[in-house]
Amino acid sequence: MRAQVWLVFIPFLVIFSSSKGTPVTRSPSRVPNPTGSLDKREACKFDFENGLHGWEKTGTAFNNQPTYGDNPTARNRGQPAKQQGDWWIGGAEDRPSIMSKAGLLQGDRPQGTITSPPFEIMGSLIAFLIGGGCDINSVRAELIVNNKVVRRTAGKCHETMTRQFWYVRDFIGQRAQVKLVDFSSRGWGHINFDDLEGDITCSNLENTGLRGLGFTTDILKTDISKESCVFDFEEGIDGWHRTGSAFDSQPTYGDNPTARRRGQHANQQGNWWIGGYERRPSKSAPAGYGQGDGLQGTLKTPSFIIGGKYITFLIGGGCNINSVRAELIIDYEVVRKATGECHETMTRKFWEVGDFIGRTAQVKLVDFSSGSWGHINFDDLRGDITCSAPENTDILDKALCSFDFEEGLDGWVRTGTAFDNQPTYGDNPTARNQRQPANQHGDWWIGGYEDRPSKWATAGRSQLDAPQGTLTSPTFDIQGNYISFLIGGGCDVDAIRAELVVDDRVVRNATGNCHETMTRKFWYVGDLLGHFAQVRLVDFSSEGWGHINFDDMKGDIICTGSNEDIDTFL
Repeated sequence: MRAQVWLVFIPFLVIFSSSKGTPVTRSPSRVPNPTGSLDKREACKFDFENGLHGWEKTGTAFNNQPTYGDNPTARNRGQPAKQQGDWWIGGAEDRPSIMSKAGLLQGDRPQGTITSPPFEIMGSLIAFLIGGGCDINSVRAELIVNNKVVRRTAGKCHETMTRQFWYVRDFIGQRAQVKLVDFSSRGWGHINFDDLEGDITCSNLENTGLRGLGFTTDILKTDISKESCVFDFEEGIDGWHRTGSAFDSQPTYGDNPTARRRGQHANQQGNWWIGGYERRPSKSAPAGYGQGDGLQGTLKTPSFIIGGKYITFLIGGGCNINSVRAELIIDYEVVRKATGECHETMTRKFWEVGDFIGRTAQVKLVDFSSGSWGHINFDDLRGDITCSAPENTDILDKALCSFDFEEGLDGWVRTGTAFDNQPTYGDNPTARNQRQPANQHGDWWIGGYEDRPSKWATAGRSQLDAPQGTLTSPTFDIQGNYISFLIGGGCDVDAIRAELVVDDRVVRNATGNCHETMTRKFWYVGDLLGHFAQVRLVDFSSEGWGHINFDDMKGDIICTGSNEDIDTFL
């Protein structure tokens, strides 16, 4: 179900000057705000219905673009383009006008790039259609932020374009561009692309004199300021509501379909997921057991607030949407639903929810079948959603806090020697040619392997994995549902981990992915509201990947400004 949009074409002339590529004029497609709550910019999309105005070309691969109509079908390719509208980027096609003969192609020989006008990232997701070649080293779409490639995607060696998404919450407020790359002249040496949209605004319009021409642009405001949340089951199903018995053994640990030799891997995110057929509810439970399809029931999320255009999740299992499905519920009404493909392997699907921005919603997993494929697999529900938290008037007199190490380690307590050289300045893994960027927030972070404790220290030095120790945060007060942080480094949770400690008890833990690049993870802490807590970084390993990377811990937490053991640190 796709929301109706109105495209407004406003012609005007702006000349880009560049030392690279061809300067061209631009005429953006603009999407009106669906709610009437407006600021000073407007969401935009690039769908090529008005040509390539504003895009910058190099080489010859895109000289005949955009392509009109479903040219692969016209040349009997057997793989329809599935474009949005009439115009799209078809890297192998040669139908640059309505009057051109259908079915002609230019082949894979030309090479080149084409780069979008700048836009501003305002939310969590960017969506697009992509097809064509599948060698990401030579044919791809890139997202560029601050002259750095931060995301990239290729096709599937198939002319038919499919919808893919980039999660871009880390870049909110930053200017970006998308570049299509074709550096191949071999088979499948082309890219197909269309309908770039999402939480983006054409903020560059402000720099082109449009205000002097009387044009204004708009961007949606939702008055939502809480932390974005995900439901990935890594901390269980606290806050979810169950009926029946289908989900009594959930979540499932590990790739249990593979363990029972199903020949269809789960493709879960992390260790824990909803496997409706599976029966491995703990790490210590025997792998490979199933509960079958006989059980029925439902499982419903806590409430959340929709803050943008997309919600994404992994889904698998049964394919009869009448009896096995995921539902999006708003005001007691099912507004979206999805099901699996009668396959245990979960694939990513998306709901477009721009019509419901600012509304409170829930997702319900439904299993009303006891027949074959009478189960649902589900994981990693995320997107432009924020988890609503109960009101707490005490918060008004206090300040939410975060730990990002930009001001050092004041108040943190160390034991051992693992963290003696922390925090780390800059992207030291890149400086030592690790080819795994730290992805830190700001300049300073915890890099357990690194040895660059000041701006003036030589970049690229390391202390290796030998030191061991712990690093414990000051005490804070949990006042909402989520705590989020960046984590990387080692992946052995028994020896390398971040712990959430409440009442001297470890209630949550997380580890890295044996990769220097930190990624954002979340702990659900709605069951711990009002408790005092600390986060402790643990490094009890001197072997390979015996270190932890950590940064930007934040959420609905209030800093009490105390640490009982602070004297040992000072």
